[in-house]
Amino acid sequence: MWFVVKFLSRLAKLALKEYYYDMELEYTYWQDGAFFVGFLNAYPDDSTQGLTLAELEEALIEVFEIRQEEKKHLAAIRKTGKLKVPA
Repeated sequence: MWFVVKFLSRLAKLALKEYYYDMELEYTYWQDGAFFVGFLNAYPDDSTQGLTLAELEEALIEVFEIRQEEKKHLAAIRKTGKLKVPA
């Protein structure tokens, strides 16, 4: 049963792949031993990892999907901005 759910999840991602190519998200990553660790710059509290950079990117897409789903239910999600002040 778990395999079927995981497989269907991957099929859904492939079907939506075009959607992800329309957006670019910046992320920060580094290698820690055998793992690539990183986070989406928009969500620095949500770090994830993968054995390869491709696995890390797939995990980061999952983080993005989760955050988008949460966004529907939360009043506010922290964002960053730049402020100009007098010198």
